Order: sequence, then C-alpha cells, then structure tokens
Amino acid sequence: FSDLSRFNELELKNQLAELEEHLQRMAIGKRYKQKRKTLHRQCDRVLEALGEASSSIEVNMANGTQSQTKCRNCGAPECGGDCWGFHGLGRKDKISEKNVQSSKLPSRTKARATRSSANQRPAKLEQKERDIAEIRALGLAAAPSAYRSADSSLRCPPPCIRTLISSVKGKWCGKTILSVLQSEFADLSDAEYLSSLMSHSLIHLNGIPVKCDAIGLDGDSQAISASSILKNMDTISRIVHWYEPPVIVPSSISVQKIKIPDDIISENSLCDNYGNSNEALIYCCDKPASVPVHPAGPYLANSLTMMVEGQVGLEPRSLRPCHRLDRCTSGLTICTTSQAIAKLIQGRLDGKTVQKLYLARVKGKFPSSENECQNFMVSKECASASWSWMGDKCCIEVNAPIKNIDPIKGYRAICNDGKHSTSRFSLVSYEETSDMSIVACYPVTGRGHQLRVHLQWLGHAIHGDVLYGGPNYLLSMKEDAIKALVDASKTGEESQGLPNKLISENAAVSAKNLCRISRDGVDGIQASFSSAQLLGGGHVIDLHAWKYRVSFERKGRKTKKCKIDAGTMNSREKDQADVDDALVLMDFATNVPLWAKSCECENVSWL
Repeated sequence: FSDLSRFNELELKNQLAELEEHLQRMAIGKRYKQKRKTLHRQCDRVLEALGEASSSIEVNMANGTQSQTKCRNCGAPECGGDCWGFHGLGRKDKISEKNVQSSKLPSRTKARATRSSANQRPAKLEQKERDIAEIRALGLAAAPSAYRSADSSLRCPPPCIRTLISSVKGKWCGKTILSVLQSEFADLSDAEYLSSLMSHSLIHLNGIPVKCDAIGLDGDSQAISASSILKNMDTISRIVHWYEPPVIVPSSISVQKIKIPDDIISENSLCDNYGNSNEALIYCCDKPASVPVHPAGPYLANSLTMMVEGQVGLEPRSLRPCHRLDRCTSGLTICTTSQAIAKLIQGRLDGKTVQKLYLARVKGKFPSSENECQNFMVSKECASASWSWMGDKCCIEVNAPIKNIDPIKGYRAICNDGKHSTSRFSLVSYEETSDMSIVACYPVTGRGHQLRVHLQWLGHAIHGDVLYGGPNYLLSMKEDAIKALVDASKTGEESQGLPNKLISENAAVSAKNLCRISRDGVDGIQASFSSAQLLGGGHVIDLHAWKYRVSFERKGRKTKKCKIDAGTMNSREKDQADVDDALVLMDFATNVPLWAKSCECENVSWL
C-alpha cells in the first residue's frame, strides 16, 4: 500500500511483521536483490506511518477525542462501502478518458528495457577479458600439433601459473570462507595443505589475501580472516601451478566452414542486429574422443575450442560451441564466432527442430526384425520404461525416463521419476568374428547420456563405455599419460614453465613449491586426476555424432500451398510439399569413424 493513513497502529504492526518475515526468506540470493530493495522501502514507510499514528493517538488522548474509523479504500470516515468495486472506484471512466487522450497524441514506439544476457553482463565481460589476457600471456591457444607426441598421439601442454577465480554462489552466502573452501573444492579438503596455501597468500577474497585463524593476521590490515562470512557478489581467487591431463588428438582436427544462407540471415535479421554477414559462418568440427568441447575442470588448452582457435587462427575465447558432446564421445560439434548464430542454433536445439544421427558400436548382434526383438532381456524395475518395433522405419523405439542419480560422477539411470526420454535404434551391420554391431542412433529427446543409458537397458552396451557396463576393449594408456605429465613437468622446470606476467614472481614460486604434482611426482598425479582423465578406461567410447539436420522456418510461408494437380498427388504428399516449402534445411556431417569404415553407412537414412 502506498497510502498508509487508512490503517490503525495494530494493522501497521502486523504489516511490518509480515514484511520482515518476507525479508528473512529473501536475505540471500542475487535474484532477490530488487525485491529486497522494495521491501526495505515499504518497511521504512510503515515505520514512518507508525510514528505518525502514535503521535496522533497522543494528541487525541490529550484532547479527549478518539480517532475515527476510516474506509480502507477511499479513506472517508462516513463511507458506507459504496466505493468498493471497479465501477465504484471510477476506474472505467478514468481508463476511457486516458484512451481518448492517448489516441489524440502522435504514435511513437516505446523503448523496451531489456536485460543483457548472462554472457554480456559487465562482470562476465571483465572475466572474459581476464581470461583472454591470461591465454595470450601463456600462449595456450595453439594448434593440436603443439605439445603433441607423434609416437603416442598424446597432447600434454607444459605446466603454467594461473589464477582461478570463482564467484560466490547463493548457497555459499552466510558460510565462512574456510568451510566453503574445504567443502566445495576437493583439492582443498586437507586442512594442513589449505593452511600452507593461506600462509603464502595464494588464496584471495576480492583481491585481498585470506589468512587462516591458526596462523593469525599478525596485525596485517591487508588480510582477511578465513572465518569471515561470504556475501553475495564476492569472488574467491587462487594462484595455482596448473597441470592439464593429456588427451588423444590427431595432428590436425577436421574443420569445415559453412556459410549461413542469405535468406536465413535476412529473415532472422542477423545483419541488422548483430553486424556483418561475413561473420555468419558455422565451424563444423570433428571432435576427437577424450577431448572436452570447451574449457572446464582441469582442461583449458586441451579443449576443442582452444585447439580449433589456434589451428584456424581465431582470437582466444571467440569460438562458441552451439551444443556439447560428452568428453568420451567423438563427432560433429557445431561452433560459431557469432553470438547471433549461436543463439539461433541453440534456439533450434531447444525447439526440437534439429535431427541428430549417431553411430555406435555395441556388443552382440543387435536385432533387425520384430521377431529378433523378443530376445531382449530388459530390466523390469522401471514400469514406465518400454520399447516398440517401428515397422515402417525398421527400427526400435525406446521410451524410458532418465534420472541423474550421481551428479558428481555424472551417472544416470532409468527411473520412474526421471525425465521423459525417447531414442530410436536401427542395425547397420554385424560382424560375427568380433560379435559387434554397428547401430544407427536417433535421439528424439536430448537428455544427458541418453543413447548410452538406453543401449545399456536393451542389453547392448557401447564398447568402451565402462560407466554403463560396456567392455573396456582398449588398452589402458594410464602409464603413457602419467609419463607425459612427468615429461611435461621436467620440460617446465627446464624452461621455467609458461611465464605469466600477470602474477608476481614470489607468488609463482610459492605456487610451484606447494603444487602436489611438482612435489610428489607420480603419487601427486594420481591424487590430482581421475582414472578416466588419465586415460585409464572409459576415456574413449564407440559413439560418434555423425549427422545433424537443422530446420529453419521461412516466415510467412507456414501455410503456403503449392499449386499441384490434386489428381497427381495424394494428401500426404501435399502436406509434405507444404512443409518442405516452409522450411530451409541445413545438413552438417563428419566422416564416419575408423571403427565404422567397413560398413555401408551411406545407405543409413534418418530415423
């Protein structure tokens, strides 16, 4: 309420209590920032009204009079309630009068207040500029051939000194710095090791060193206690001696440059809103297995976008992936340098107008007819999971909900309370000697690990997919990976590593001396990386993203009818002609993987 004069003292106190209760529920979280401001302003109004009400009561008591009861709507003491309602308030007449006045004024377009996307906000842009400066200072944007061993095909960049920055999340607010560091960062769970990092000023909060209480601040006014409470918008930074786990890459990654058709550019206003049409290029990258799509976790220079930027000659952090593939999966990854193109493609992915075709190599003979499907030994634990044979497409359709039951390991399973998931599978070829089948896979929905989970449920797990019961037919490369990291460490010591001019020399020396890999060697490597990151199994699976088909609607042509003689075309063909005329299709594809070269994949059609 803006007019609080109509309320008595008890009602105002009740309002104040309710407002404070709302404030307690919204005390933490960036998304409640504007609501907190509004609630605080209203609390101030109520407190001011309470002061005025108390004064009026004292005056009335002094004069021997009592305050009159007023109408909550119009404020008149003599009101009998006739003012209540739409017409009683006179809103209809006021709205009509306003409409008449506005119709006489010259029309003008009202400016829309839009909020920048998450990646275009000042904090994100500043972080991106810091990342670009760091990448350039370290020279990490290099082609796949750099830091690659020709004998083992392993790529392992030398170690470097980096600053890792984490913005405080909503769930961290109200907790101490120490508790968050030990619970949220696995490598900082050791209290003694964390204390050593703090004593050498390698951990900062908002750019100020954090000191452990056991060490004490020693009168240092330029330090923060580890028991300090974290607040919204705080940032935690760490100076680390950075190692990356090796990946298996060819000397050159296959990249196709495809221009967006002019009619799609014009109809989606890509030139008008986002600049030059020369930027309307799509980079179709053939991602090798074991390589992540973008920098994440312990991967930076060994990510697909970084290596392609170095190979093609793009600026660091300029290549945007439009979607993601699992690190252990190979195949087509659509990227672009244009924010508008990325938004356009991602919108098609969210709108289910993208068809995807994968190839998988599975154990056993995959059924090719309805009779052979009867041999499926599927689990009966999930009542909502089912499969059916689609005779017109000669494929199996699986409808089984998927749930992420272990977010840390990323393990998913079929559960009744999972998200709806549908996949289709068709046999391409079968090899008796190895008892392996090449299967065409069509994910109708886009859940994480969907094809892997559904094939496991059918009893045909993907080869190499040890997470979902597939045989680990590849020899472990863990020893080679450890040796590559040890050699990279020695190379870094000889060349003093990759220099980072953004970090002081004292901090760099301290970070290197406290680094577990540099200090403990092989034991430190095994403690810092998982078995899959060290190529010990599950790092490569026989699942390949082969083809994508993206549909773009032509504006104003959704209902256009083709002038075709009714006697020469049936109704189904007419509908298909209308759809084809209303859509622009773009097909993207990579070469088939080596393990599928022997089969005739060219005859595989969309499912």
